Amino acid sequence: GVLFYDHRGYGLSGGEPRQLVDPWQFGRDLRDVITHLSLRPEIDASRIAVWGISLGGQVALFVAGTDRRVGAVVALVPPVSGFSARKLFAPEALKRLEDAIYADRDAQMRGEPPVTLQVIGEQKPGGPPVMFTDPSGIEFTKHYNDIPSFRNELAIASLDRLFEMETPAYAERIKAPLLLVLASQDTVAPVEDARKMFEMVPGEKELLEYPGQHYGILEVWDQQDIAA
Repeated sequence: GVLFYDHRGYGLSGGEPRQLVDPWQFGRDLRDVITHLSLRPEIDASRIAVWGISLGGQVALFVAGTDRRVGAVVALVPPVSGFSARKLFAPEALKRLEDAIYADRDAQMRGEPPVTLQVIGEQKPGGPPVMFTDPSGIEFTKHYNDIPSFRNELAIASLDRLFEMETPAYAERIKAPLLLVLASQDTVAPVEDARKMFEMVPGEKELLEYPGQHYGILEVWDQQDIAA
């Protein structure tokens, strides 16, 4: 059996504020999902695996390092370091971003709505800020534009939450078999950090890399390679 769900605040799931990425909270939610599954009579609680892509892969790794009930973990192109995520921005852009994050904190305390930014798209002069502008990401996002529950935006406070998370701190606690799939030219989730984390995991593990960008595995992935 497979249980697939939207993170809280996203898609068809409830929760406020909307579009807020919080890896710590998402991890706790996933642990609640494991509890839900383990109590179902048709589920073998000793064979529950967690599987995630990109941010979901980071959450899966975090939970595998904190929950002994995880029987196996698969993480595809996960970002693993909040510190490295900061380096995706030029120094001046990072300074403007942090200023906006703290201004948003103040504004929300005054009761104002959360500030959002576009996740993927073309940055236009004078237009709203865009987090990622790579062509492959723009093309990939087109597949979801017609889905009513999809919104190509996130609360700017999400970046503050993402910068907090250092998943390698949990690497040595991952005891379940691990399959880690990376993109060798990934500019969204720095690949070298994930390689280093993989080396830190003590148990049974396998690392697969494909040549290409972050979204390539979702566009043209070879299911036989992944299954292997």
